[in-house]
Amino acid sequence: MDIKTNELSKPIYVEITVPAEEVKERKKEVYKRIKREIHVDGFRKGNVPQRIAEQHFNINDLYRPLLDDVYNNAKKEKKIVSYRDLKVFGDFKKETDLKMEFIAEIEPEIKLPDFDKLDIPYISDVDATDEEVEAALNQDLKMAERTEDVTDRDILEKLDVAVIDFEGTIEGEEKPFPGGTAKDYNLTVDPENRSFIDNFEEQIIGMRIGETRKIGVNFPEDYANENLKGKHAIFSVILNRIKRKIEAQLTNEFAKEKGYDSIDDYRKATRNRISESNKKTNDDNFKRNIIKTIIDNITMGPIPLDMIDSELERQWMSFLSRINKTEEEYIKENPNGKEIFKDKMEENAIEIIRTMLVLKAIRVEKEITCSEDDVKEYVKNISRFVLKYDNEKTNKALEQLKDPRQYEIQETATLNEKVLDFIVDFFKNKVK
Repeated sequence: MDIKTNELSKPIYVEITVPAEEVKERKKEVYKRIKREIHVDGFRKGNVPQRIAEQHFNINDLYRPLLDDVYNNAKKEKKIVSYRDLKVFGDFKKETDLKMEFIAEIEPEIKLPDFDKLDIPYISDVDATDEEVEAALNQDLKMAERTEDVTDRDILEKLDVAVIDFEGTIEGEEKPFPGGTAKDYNLTVDPENRSFIDNFEEQIIGMRIGETRKIGVNFPEDYANENLKGKHAIFSVILNRIKRKIEAQLTNEFAKEKGYDSIDDYRKATRNRISESNKKTNDDNFKRNIIKTIIDNITMGPIPLDMIDSELERQWMSFLSRINKTEEEYIKENPNGKEIFKDKMEENAIEIIRTMLVLKAIRVEKEITCSEDDVKEYVKNISRFVLKYDNEKTNKALEQLKDPRQYEIQETATLNEKVLDFIVDFFKNKVK
């Protein structure tokens, strides 16, 4: 028997009191925001006096945004994650004191390590090596290979490209197995670099154009398809045509086809491209190492289950969006699919939450802030990659910033980006 215990976050009791005079002022502020949606016969929409609206509508419903404002203020100040058992006391009509009581889950406290005591290696030498450059050029040449029909012979030889039809059956069965049939398939006959299983390539060498040959092969015991593991298969193969590969050569003409004036310019541009790619990869790894090292050295209380559930739900909805299915459709096909997905992704969700909380803690400790212009610039920069420079979609994304919730999301993303820039610069300078 294996029994594990995990410490859970401890809920807190929250009591908020808003004095009567403040309630009166808050009601005025709320009504200014909602009055444009208020309609009462005899008044133009948006021009209904506050006292008239209070006579025609349920006053508690009318000032529900006031309760939301009070809660959101407390949520930000006390780092509240969620609440339950809400009780509200007070009278909006008589403008008495307003009191809210509830049980809340709060973000865990985080104690960051002393950054000066953390050592994180940074590789500054990212210039492309000669080997990397030549490998990239050879890959370009490989991609530029072409083929031509062989007309001076009709017998298939090693390193030819065989254009074949084939149909495979498992020994003892009549019908072809799924994926075992193709028409005009181009197969490079290279036994040293096999594309097909077993010794298929060796067995078709020597075929003549128009010939049909039976090929026997064995699927390996570790084959990915469970139904084919270790099975003996018979392929009926017809050789339709023979082609030979024409290799591309590294010449000035080839360099010009790639958009360069000469081989030297082509090689230099390739070196620069690889160096830039190496730098990006190195910086990304450095960034991940910084975050991991900080997380490994923090002191953090238990993460509330509500935070984990929210992150898992976000990932679940993102997954459904990627596969273009509704929750109902997916669960109909996979009855326990949601539970399996969340169970599989729980550790990942916890890691994401820990990372977000650490970034937030760094932001607060180092007093990192951003302006509205910073947020807009962040949205524009992201659109260059995500929205592929689509100006219409970019403008729409900027317009959505008028929604307080959308602005908050993008503001958090902007701040996280600034925090990452800060810690990368900090640890890079330490290395220097």
